[in-house]
Amino acid sequence: MVIFRSHVVQANIDIFTVHTDIHTKHMAHTKLDATFKELDSDETFVGTPQTEFALNSVLGTLPRELIQNTYDARETGEKPQINFFFECLEGSELQDFKNAIDWKQLRPHLEAVAENDEKLGVQKALDQIDEGELYILGIEDTHAVGLDGDDDSRDTNYADLVKDFASSGKKEGGGIHGVGASVLWAFSGFKLVLFHSLAASETDSKLVGRLDLPDHVLGGEEYKGGGWLGVDDGSHDRSVALQPVPSNLAETLRLDRTGENGTTSLVVGFRERTRATREPEDIVDAIYEAAARYYWPLIVDDGIEVTVEGPNDSTPREVNPKSVPRVSPYAQAYEAWQNPDDDFGDPGTVAVEEIEFEVPPTDSEPEITGELVLVVRLVDENDLEKYRNKVAMFRGPRHVVKYRNYGSASRTTGKDFHALLLAGGAKHPPGLKAEDIPDPGDQAIEFFFRDAEPEAHDTWEEPTPRLANAYDDENPSKRIVSFLKTTVKKELQQILGGAQTDDDERVKNLGEEFPFFEDDHGTSGERNGGGGGGGNSPFNVVQLDSWFDGAHRYQGEIELDTQPENNWTLTISIDEVDGSNKTIDQIDIDRGSSPDDSAPTVRDGEITYEFTKHTTRTTFELSSVAIGDEILAGRTRLDFEYDLSPGGQP
Repeated sequence: MVIFRSHVVQANIDIFTVHTDIHTKHMAHTKLDATFKELDSDETFVGTPQTEFALNSVLGTLPRELIQNTYDARETGEKPQINFFFECLEGSELQDFKNAIDWKQLRPHLEAVAENDEKLGVQKALDQIDEGELYILGIEDTHAVGLDGDDDSRDTNYADLVKDFASSGKKEGGGIHGVGASVLWAFSGFKLVLFHSLAASETDSKLVGRLDLPDHVLGGEEYKGGGWLGVDDGSHDRSVALQPVPSNLAETLRLDRTGENGTTSLVVGFRERTRATREPEDIVDAIYEAAARYYWPLIVDDGIEVTVEGPNDSTPREVNPKSVPRVSPYAQAYEAWQNPDDDFGDPGTVAVEEIEFEVPPTDSEPEITGELVLVVRLVDENDLEKYRNKVAMFRGPRHVVKYRNYGSASRTTGKDFHALLLAGGAKHPPGLKAEDIPDPGDQAIEFFFRDAEPEAHDTWEEPTPRLANAYDDENPSKRIVSFLKTTVKKELQQILGGAQTDDDERVKNLGEEFPFFEDDHGTSGERNGGGGGGGNSPFNVVQLDSWFDGAHRYQGEIELDTQPENNWTLTISIDEVDGSNKTIDQIDIDRGSSPDDSAPTVRDGEITYEFTKHTTRTTFELSSVAIGDEILAGRTRLDFEYDLSPGGQP
C-alpha cells in the first residue's frame, strides 16, 4: 500500500462543530493559539534548547531514527508505513498556514530569540518567510499505535514526545517518540514541530504544536522557550492539544490523515544547519537514499513500507534498496544468505559462515556461547568501486548500525566483496521481540549487542553505561571490539582466501595511493571521487601535520587546482597501515572541523566536509576516537576522497 496525500482547498466555507467536555464548550477551531509561560524569578534562565543535546542533526539521522520508531510502534499484525513529504508553501497557502499557527502571537517571540541567536538560525528562517516561502517536512506513519495520553499524562507516548522532549525511557509502541524523535526540532528553523495523531486506544485524533526555543526576553518579561500551540481549555495555564481535530484546520496545516492509526509530524521552517541550502528535490532524494542505506534489511524482509514525496512527485515514491547502487549489493547478499552458492568464487556468489561469540554472565544468567552469521558476496562488474570491502552490521530490528571497513581483508586476498554480520534476532523472522527469540545463544547476543548501542544506534564499539552495568565483565565493550577487529577479519580472510577465482590481483586502487610520511603515526593517500584520477587529479594536500596524545590528531591544508563548477565534498578516513603502507584496519574518526564547514559529518568512522564551489583552498582538523596508550597506536594514513559532481555527495 502506498500512501497518497491530497489537499482540498475549501473556499469561503466555515465548518463549525461543538465539542463538549466537563470544562467548557468549543466552536470548531480554525487556528491554534501560541502560548509561552513567563519565567518565575526563582527559575533558571536556560539559553540552550533541550533538543540541542539529542542526536546528530545530519539529514540522514531523520529517517534513521524515525523509521525505527515507527517500526517499534507498529500495530500487531499490521505492516507499518511511513511517508516523508516535503513542500514549499507560498502565496495564499502560506498566509493561511501562518494564520493557523497564530503567527502574530508567535513571531515576536521568534524575533526576541533571533536577537541573541548565533547557532539556531532563527533569523534565517524569518528571512525566508518574509521572502514569501516556507519549507515544511512532514513524516506520516500509519498502522502505528499513535500518541496515547493527554496533557496531564506521564509515561505515555504523548508525554514522551510532546511534553518530555528527550525522554530516553523508550518502550514498545508509540509511533515516533523518545530521544530519536527529538531530532525533529533540530531541523526546524523555528524549533517548531506540529503533531496530528490518532492513537489506537482513543476515538478522536489530537493536534498540538511544540516549540523548543531558548528562554528569552520580550517586552521586558522573561519567557520560557518551551512554547505550545493548541487551544485554551480553561483548566491549564498554557495551550493544550485540540481534540477532535476539524478537517479544514488539518488540511491547512498539511496534517490531514487517512483515518488509520498513527502520527503525522510536521517540521515547520525546515532547514539543514550542517550544510548549505540545497534544492527540495535533493533533500527528498537524500532521505530516500538514507532510508535505503540504513533500513534495506527491514524493507527487503517486507517489515515496513517507506515512501518519499517531493514537490514534483505526483504520488509518493516507494523506497527500493536495489535502486540505490551503494546499497544493492548488500541487499542481494541478504536475499541469498540462507541459500549460499556451492561454488563460491564467481562474481556475485555468496558464502556464509557462523562465528562463535561468548556473551559474559549477568547477575542472573551464566556465560553463554552463541553464533553470529557472516555473509560474504564477491563483487560483480555492476558494483560501484567506492563502497566495497565493508561489512554491514545489524541485529533483530534490521537497522544497519554501521558499515565497518575491512579493506585489509581485500588487500590480503586480492578479492573485493560486500559482507553482512547478522547478530541475534537478525537470524530469525522479522518482528520477533528479543525475549521471544527461541535460541538462547541468539537471544543473549541480541541483548548484549543491543546494550552496546548508544542512543544514536550507530556503533557497537564504544562503551555504554547499560553494557557496563548489566554484565559481569571488566570491559564488555572491549570484547566486541576484539571480535570485530580480529575474529571477523580473520574469518573474512579465510572465506575470501578459499574462493576459487581466476583473478588474484590486488585491489586496483592500491597503486593509486600516493603516501608521504609525516612521522611514525601519520601519512596520507588520495582516492579520487568525482574528478579525474592519478596524475591528472586536481586535488592536492598542501600541508599535513599529525601527532598522538591518546588519539590520532591531524591538521592539514588542501587545495584544488581548478575552480569547481559545483559545491563539492571531501571525505577523509584514517587507515592503520603496516610497514609497507598496506591497510591493516580502519580507525574511526571522532570529530573534525574546518573554517569553511562549521559542522562536518561523521558517519561510519569517516568524516565528510562540504564546501561551496568558491572554496578552492582550506584547512582542516580531525581527531580519531580514543586509542589509549601510545604503545597501542600504530602507523596511520589519511585517505582523501573528493567529489566534484553536482550535489557533492560522496
